[in-house]
Amino acid sequence: MLSRPVAFRLASLTPYNAITDPAFRMSQYMDGFAKHGLQVIREHPTMDGLGGTGNGTKSGVNEVEQYKDHPSMLAWYLYEEPTGALWDLKEPADNQSKMSKAFDAYKAQYEKIKAIDDTHPVLILDCAWLEPPATEWWKRWNSFGDVSAAAVGGLGCDASATI
Repeated sequence: MLSRPVAFRLASLTPYNAITDPAFRMSQYMDGFAKHGLQVIREHPTMDGLGGTGNGTKSGVNEVEQYKDHPSMLAWYLYEEPTGALWDLKEPADNQSKMSKAFDAYKAQYEKIKAIDDTHPVLILDCAWLEPPATEWWKRWNSFGDVSAAAVGGLGCDASATI
């Protein structure tokens, strides 16, 4: 239990959020954040010319190698709600193979990052709550890695929720 209020000063850099532009230059952001005492959680860091989840982002830059010692680096963020995104309630026949393939790719990416940077945590953000049997995959995703994080409140990954 914390005895005083805690404030976090960080930014999450993704290839598609409002902080980026078509001429995205991560080094400018990183240096600017460091100047103002902010830390960065980098989503989908590029390695070997591909984005963190193989999303086809070609940059030719290994961001993990380039920024592992940067003063503003806080963590590497590899996957957004994998259980909720991959678990299909309507067509469950392929769930196990889809999840297994994605999880193996995540583990391989995790190991690549840790081989370069064993200081900063690697994490995913998964759904806060799912129905069995998806919960078994949730446990796998959330027990492999350095930090377990879950989306809470709002709709999250609740497949039964409607807008």
